[in-house]
Amino acid sequence: MKLLISTKETQGQRPNDFCYTNPGELVVPGFECDSEHGDPDGVCGCARAMCGLQTRKGTTTAKVEDVHMDVRSFTNLVLFSHNQAGFTTLTRTDCEQTVKALLTAIEPFPVGAVLEYRAGNFAERGREGVNA
Repeated sequence: MKLLISTKETQGQRPNDFCYTNPGELVVPGFECDSEHGDPDGVCGCARAMCGLQTRKGTTTAKVEDVHMDVRSFTNLVLFSHNQAGFTTLTRTDCEQTVKALLTAIEPFPVGAVLEYRAGNFAERGREGVNA
């Protein structure tokens, strides 16, 4: 199934890009703090970050890849990662909703597309520049 993996491709197209995840690490949208208020260019960076499921670090770029994993296994991985990060009140249902929303959001993008995440929306980055 199509999932997102961390990549440094297209890093630097925006001046506030960052990538602290391991290359190839599975990522999901992170949690947004109150200080960002939906501003993807805020100082914190959480409104533009995806979070690595292994390192739990952030990145502003991810690549769509065909990963040999089923929805149940991916949901288990998301739940485990969030619990390890201290979000112990999240339930399986919460993670199922997160996974469903992610899969729906990235479905239109082809395998190999590099995406950015800004204030709840995914957009494909161009090879030469940022798509506005």
